[in-house]
Amino acid sequence: MIKINSPYYVSIPLGVDPNPFDYYISYIYIWSGLQSAEPVTPEYQQTRQNPAGSVANDKINISNLVNDFIDFTPQSNNATALIDGINQVWVSVYYEGFIADVSQGKTLAMLDSAVSGYTYGLDGENATVPANNILLYGTEFRANRNSGFVVPLIGNDTNVTVISHPSNEINKVLCIS
Repeated sequence: MIKINSPYYVSIPLGVDPNPFDYYISYIYIWSGLQSAEPVTPEYQQTRQNPAGSVANDKINISNLVNDFIDFTPQSNNATALIDGINQVWVSVYYEGFIADVSQGKTLAMLDSAVSGYTYGLDGENATVPANNILLYGTEFRANRNSGFVVPLIGNDTNVTVISHPSNEINKVLCIS
């Protein structure tokens, strides 16, 4: 998952030894809705030269580009419920390497979802989603009974049980898909 308020780097190989690319073109697609509904034309296209003839990897930071496509809208509900978030987009990055102006083919470099958020410095470069799919630290959260509390989750077709303590007023199982 890309948290767009922190750098997110995509690594593009500059060829395979002994055949470095002279240049490559990166294509960045950004869209909402179904993951399978990737648009036909990219939102961004960028050409990068390889004058040194390196076969290492080039890194491009895409978070600032994706940031333009997320207009955060708060979600609310008056009961314990699953609210399908609308504050995320899908991002895919392809690259096409060229040797002597001949394309070496278009290749997928990454496909992931993006949200408005930050990573912590100790998470390292391109932090990943926690194993429990909760986008907050911890598994127990304290909230006032007269207020709302939103727990951001990543859906993966699993059940989540919400229990309130000490009286078990809320005891609900939600299927996150």
